[in-house]
Amino acid sequence: MSHPPATPADPAAPLPVDPAMVAEIMAEVALTEVVSRFRRLAPEDIRAKRHASDLVTEADLAAERALEARLTALLPGSRVLGEEGAFADPGRLDWCADTGAGAPPLWIVDPVDGTGNFAHGRPGFAMIVALVLGGETRGGWILEPMSGRRAVAVAGQGAYDHTGHRLLVGDAERLTASLAWRTAQGPLGQRMHAARRQGSAGLDYLDLAGGRLQVALFGRMMPWDHAAGVLILEEAGGHAEVHHADDPPAAYRPVAYRGNSRLLLTNSAALAEDLRPDLPKP
Repeated sequence: MSHPPATPADPAAPLPVDPAMVAEIMAEVALTEVVSRFRRLAPEDIRAKRHASDLVTEADLAAERALEARLTALLPGSRVLGEEGAFADPGRLDWCADTGAGAPPLWIVDPVDGTGNFAHGRPGFAMIVALVLGGETRGGWILEPMSGRRAVAVAGQGAYDHTGHRLLVGDAERLTASLAWRTAQGPLGQRMHAARRQGSAGLDYLDLAGGRLQVALFGRMMPWDHAAGVLILEEAGGHAEVHHADDPPAAYRPVAYRGNSRLLLTNSAALAEDLRPDLPKP
């Protein structure tokens, strides 16, 4: 699958915002709009979107509104692509393809990644924010609101957790993976010591970057699920590659992938190469 080429960003150029300010905004919004509603939702606060298991809650909507207001105030002239805003106005997804030098800075946000868990009172959810400049992800933030666990990455400057410790993926003799159930039953899953799915891509990325997970495979590739996480993983020394049809593996880009694509995440390029023969066909 081809997309317009991104305008290469200067890796030495400073981020136009203070990463700590973004993390602070996320923590405040998560506390006031998400955590405050956890296990306190009324039935009318939970609605289905495309199908019965595709849920949105009042927490998703309120948090996205708050993030949009505060992030655009932090970076004037920027715009926000959020999961809920894109559902209401699918044309917003075209902003990802605006990669020219004059393109406005783009925030990509998922206010509650793992809404199914959140709506059912399970604590497996995250808040995700990415900053895209010229078609390239330059900043990535993932927060687990219930624990305060966090990862922050700036392109070319590494990835760090909430304590300031640098995140580095680690080698493991026994591989743990995040796989869909059908894939876990196939050749790829059989090579793993354990395979599970948390219901939150953000939490998978926190575990990948922190060395607790070595492999993940995703078929749904919306930018709010992966733009921040791929940057964090790669800055922690990991590897991401996109598989589409019979095309050679390609680097991930923060766009909405259409059709039969897969995103393979590993702790190294060598492991990805070793696993490719066992990947399910897109």
